[in-house]
Amino acid sequence: EPGGTAGSPILEAIKMRSITNAAVAVVRYFGGIKLGAGGLIRAYAHAAGLALDAAQKVRMTPLQTLCVVIDYDLLAAAERYVRDMALLTGETSYAEAVTLTLLVPPDDIEMHRSALTDLTAGRAKYLLGSKDYTAVPLP
Repeated sequence: EPGGTAGSPILEAIKMRSITNAAVAVVRYFGGIKLGAGGLIRAYAHAAGLALDAAQKVRMTPLQTLCVVIDYDLLAAAERYVRDMALLTGETSYAEAVTLTLLVPPDDIEMHRSALTDLTAGRAKYLLGSKDYTAVPLP
């Protein structure tokens, strides 16, 4: 393609939407119509814009794994707490006891531990896991 007709318009489409840490690939199959430099710029910018608007946006957020081990009789109350607090969850293990895997901002760990301790009358046990960046969908 002629210089400045593909990369620059795609980059501008990304910048206009304030998106970072992303890659956009536009594939153009020649269909027999010569668009010229202006037409190529419009075509690439339009295609990139459509793709970016349709894509699911996420924010990479630092979250820490908090495993909460509880007895089955406490499961409904703990699940209600998780739902009400809109916490992200990992896999739940159902064995002799239930292990809920919660993904929590590191600064909120103590708040959730305290709330769950109160909710379970001190019967919950906790295991702290790793801190990782997790893709959290944006509304």
